Amino acid sequence: MSQPWVAQLPSAVPLRDFVAAATEAADDAAVCIFAPDDSVEPQDRRGYAALVIAYSRFEEPVTILDDGYTALLIRDGGLPAGAAACTRIVAQAARMGLASRLRVGVALIGGDPTGALRTARSIAAKGVPGEIAGAA
Repeated sequence: MSQPWVAQLPSAVPLRDFVAAATEAADDAAVCIFAPDDSVEPQDRRGYAALVIAYSRFEEPVTILDDGYTALLIRDGGLPAGAAACTRIVAQAARMGLASRLRVGVALIGGDPTGALRTARSIAAKGVPGEIAGAA
């Protein structure tokens, strides 16, 4: 079930379009998951999603998952490119005092976008707020 505020963020793409773009991406594409801390209420997660959308680049599709996590597609460049994009966004979150409640995970797509989404979510869930996990 989709959050009602997702429609308020029209720059986000539907999950099916995100997965299709990830399927067509380069072999070294990566997915980044931005996971607000569990203490962030579901209705407050839109601010984190809006931040990711605002600081992602035009060619970097963003989708909002049912739990308010946000996924960003890095079409090529692998984990280093994913880490660079995440660093850019986490730096902006830090300027707004939000990084301490944002966990980030990065995973290579490796031909399996759905699996990469699961992996990046798992990595983010175990990560330290304000740090990028999985990019090493």
